[in-house]
Amino acid sequence: MSSDQTYYLTIALINLVLAFAGTRIKNTDESTKSTQFLFGSFYVFTISWFLYSLELTLFTEILSAILSSMFVWGITVFSFKRCKIRTPLKSITSLFSLNIILQSYFILNNDKSALLHTSSLFIPIAFGLCAYLFLKKKADRNPSDMIIVYTYIVMIIIVISRSVLLEISPETFGMTMASTQVIWPIFSVISGIFFLLSFTEEAQKKLIAESTTDTLTGLFNRRMFDEKFKRLLPSLSHGKHYGALLYIDLDGFKPINDKYGHNIGDKVLVEFGVRLNHSLRDEEVIARIGGDEFAILIKNTGQNKTSAYQCAYALAQRVQRLMKEDIDISGFKLQIDCSIGVHILTPQATDAELEIKAADAAMYQAKKRLHNSIVFSENLSPYKYNLAKIGITETGSDRQEIDNLLFSLLDKQIDIASGFPQLIQMVSSYFKDEVAASKKMQSNLSKEQRIDHIELLDSLQKINIRNNDYTMLKNLLSFIKQLEMHNQKYKHDESIKA
Repeated sequence: MSSDQTYYLTIALINLVLAFAGTRIKNTDESTKSTQFLFGSFYVFTISWFLYSLELTLFTEILSAILSSMFVWGITVFSFKRCKIRTPLKSITSLFSLNIILQSYFILNNDKSALLHTSSLFIPIAFGLCAYLFLKKKADRNPSDMIIVYTYIVMIIIVISRSVLLEISPETFGMTMASTQVIWPIFSVISGIFFLLSFTEEAQKKLIAESTTDTLTGLFNRRMFDEKFKRLLPSLSHGKHYGALLYIDLDGFKPINDKYGHNIGDKVLVEFGVRLNHSLRDEEVIARIGGDEFAILIKNTGQNKTSAYQCAYALAQRVQRLMKEDIDISGFKLQIDCSIGVHILTPQATDAELEIKAADAAMYQAKKRLHNSIVFSENLSPYKYNLAKIGITETGSDRQEIDNLLFSLLDKQIDIASGFPQLIQMVSSYFKDEVAASKKMQSNLSKEQRIDHIELLDSLQKINIRNNDYTMLKNLLSFIKQLEMHNQKYKHDESIKA
């Protein structure tokens, strides 16, 4: 085998490897089927170079030229589909047909110069289209796409330059023949590798988006919101400025789902997300944290609590105004209010979980009031919780004692250090009495309800009495909220008598 044949066989093997690699990638948008044209183009290019490694005849030379043209125009079709642009098949087919007719004619007439000029005409047209598509038309362009663009441009320059050089200085052209032997292998390797990397980068980008974005609204999801929130707290301390956290709950959303169906409900959530995105600033982080609950993080509300309060309150009012305009969905005109809990983030804030709980408690209090309420966590009123709503009638005296103790702790009438252990003991005794009373009335508590008792006690026992008064208040309110949820989940018939 001659050195030339070895060279051609090596290029064929390079393209074969790239073709095989192309079969292993998956387009994120399968409707375009662009990958089929990618590895198909490299397959025909492989055969084209392989034919040159054999004993060259007129037939194999023409067939190889046709296959090379198929590679060039196949890559062009691939570029249209990759960029999600309608492929002008008639125009491309016409150019491809003219290309192979001219090539075949000049090969038959052994006119090498005309054959080179033909390539310098059609290759720039094809690669120019490809470069334009990746540079101007591809919506989600990534770094690998830009390298592909530069590779196309360089190839266009080289092909045209060689054609010009042949006319103005045939001797110089002859001297450059050896160096130009590496042009196509380099092009195959660079374009093939970065075509594959483009798909990889696109898949990575999509994976990141799916893991950080709410699929329904396109806003950040809870995971990403928590991550950004944790990153913010150190910056508050470093910059000595305040921030704010808003928790938003849509009022009357459940009846919409019940009356019109979840499809309409989802569209309401999407519309609310769109309105938030369009009206808020880039530095304000917006997320859907679950169901019909949203959160907004204001990274900088000023250098003092007064400016923070004013900034957060103004934003909360703006959010509520967003919902005043009717939402027109599939002929239904809907209007939804929202309740907002606001928690001011100080430069001293360090515990992300506690800060989030404070905003959540404020939102919960807002929901308990009239629709369209705004409640600041600092202004949480004593939570007049009635424990008598929980459990069964026979344990009423126990419940009343716990009520009295809770009210005294919240109103600071009893010292937390002495009153809190008593609260744990009373709640524990109450749950035991509830179990005993339910057995007496032949209505044994379920296993799930008993587990709930254990979890509630565990939650209560984990509260650290060494925390400051504000934190203790938030923790007590959080525990009381758990009790109320327990009540709603296991609501007994008060008409049952012993």
